[in-house]
Order: sequence, then C-alpha cells, then structure tokens
Amino acid sequence: MVAYECSKTTRLEVKEYLLDCDSKLQECALKFLLKNENIDYVLVGMRKSSYVHDIMALKE
Repeated sequence: MVAYECSKTTRLEVKEYLLDCDSKLQECALKFLLKNENIDYVLVGMRKSSYVHDIMALKE
C-alpha cells in the first residue's frame, strides 16, 4: 500500500512531464527518458524481475 501511495503521489508531481501516460509509472518514466535526445543512457535498478520485463517490453 505504501508503494502504491508513493507511486500515486509521484505521478501527480511529474504529471506534466509524463504527457498523460496511462501505463505504470516506471514505464512512463522510461519512455520519457528514451525519447529525450539529450539523454544518452538510462541506467535502471533491477530489484524486481518485473522491472526487467518492463524494460524488455519497451525495446520491442
């Protein structure tokens, strides 16, 4: 429940940057970073296997 509330609060704080993305917060953030031409690399902490699956899904 704490993770959900933190995610919800973070989504509200960065709402203007996510351009009304309806995916999970980490997916929206990654898409935003990958589209930014000023960013060369995105390092992702992989504490859960679901993070790996999210990243791999974006590559396809």
